[in-house]
Amino acid sequence: MSRPYAGTSAATGDAPPLRLLEGPLDRRAAPGPASEAAVLVVDIQRGFADPELLPWVPPESIGEIDAAIRSANRLVAAARGAGVPVVWVRLVQHRESPWHASDWFRGYEGDEHGPCVAGTGSVDWFGVAPGDGELVVDKHRYNGFLDTPLESMLREMGVTWFVACGLSTECCVESTVRGGFELGFRAVVAADACAAWPPELHTGALRSMAANYALVADVDAIVATIT
Repeated sequence: MSRPYAGTSAATGDAPPLRLLEGPLDRRAAPGPASEAAVLVVDIQRGFADPELLPWVPPESIGEIDAAIRSANRLVAAARGAGVPVVWVRLVQHRESPWHASDWFRGYEGDEHGPCVAGTGSVDWFGVAPGDGELVVDKHRYNGFLDTPLESMLREMGVTWFVACGLSTECCVESTVRGGFELGFRAVVAADACAAWPPELHTGALRSMAANYALVADVDAIVATIT
């Protein structure tokens, strides 16, 4: 069982503990009260989720992406119902300064500018979308905290910990979770509301985060904690 990182505090009240996927019998308190939580939805966009834009992703992985989006919808609905703020983080590339990101490293061919270029449909949300008045943060690299107002937004709302979900687990989700942790936020990763391709990247990323800078739990456990 991985030990909690420095600075973790127990939740107040009678909220049920989170179930850690690395050890199903282990229990640990949430990082803080629900009143100090936020849900971050990371990069659930056409460029990372729409099968039409992902011809190299096998059907089984597309199914896992779809399942993750359904779980993300459940998490978002529960947060809204409980008054927990939902913040939307999306990749938007500048057309004049394209950044090929992981596509280039993996040798994939496609749009010459890479995924999620401003002004293209690749940027659009896919299967889940912000509600009226919910904050949207545009980022230009993997980490949602890098050169964005995300940190200041969360602090202004009194957020001390967040739940992260989205695509892909080992890339933008993990980078954002790590970035938030290094700024002093505590983090929980909604394992079944994230996905990666191939699947071993998803599993490996969850293990890495659980060992170093986040609690990892499923949506049912998280919903029980924040509602």
